[in-house]
Amino acid sequence: MEDQILLLNGDELYVLLMACMLHDAGMGVSDGKFDEFMGRLAPGDQYAGKEKGDRERIIRDCHQEFSALLIEKYADFLDLPSPEHLFALKQVVRGHRKTDLFDEEEFPSDFRVPGGARICLPYLADEIDVTSLRSTDLLCGVESFESSGQVFYYKRTRACRKVEVTEDLIILQVRTDDLEVMEGLEKMREKIQETLDLCREAAMKRSPFRLTRSLVVLKEY
Repeated sequence: MEDQILLLNGDELYVLLMACMLHDAGMGVSDGKFDEFMGRLAPGDQYAGKEKGDRERIIRDCHQEFSALLIEKYADFLDLPSPEHLFALKQVVRGHRKTDLFDEEEFPSDFRVPGGARICLPYLADEIDVTSLRSTDLLCGVESFESSGQVFYYKRTRACRKVEVTEDLIILQVRTDDLEVMEGLEKMREKIQETLDLCREAAMKRSPFRLTRSLVVLKEY
């Protein structure tokens, strides 16, 4: 993994680190920004047909788009180096979920910023943040949830205690006595495996980089 990181140039590292900090900003979108940004979601895409009254589900499912729109709105405050860096950052944040890494227009493999440096968007545009550390008890107390689906989502997230990355594996360390939650964790593992397979293929075919991890496993502890 370290040898792959060393292949990234300064602009790629800048975009990657900024995306790590900002990719979930859309989860905290205000009521006013929510209404504003809903009008900018493209009709006919994966959000079409969602009930507009289901605000929490829309935020969870669309938060990567809200994050990108927040970055665009506050680009001056973030003091981004150029419009090209803004585009790259937005795309990497959007690549957090539900994107086609083989779309050359959305995720060009040889995108250039002022000065000529390349930013390889297909390689940068994904990551894993599935552990309980991303959902604190203070912010996500189960007693505040109104639906069984929200409760289940919270319990599943809390049960995934840690992600361990080895040379070959991504290990989801889990802890739960609830059979339904364990089944949910297995479905989550399968989804992450599909994403990993896609990212490995995109990296191999569209970049000079390689992802050495090939398998996602659950480990109880």
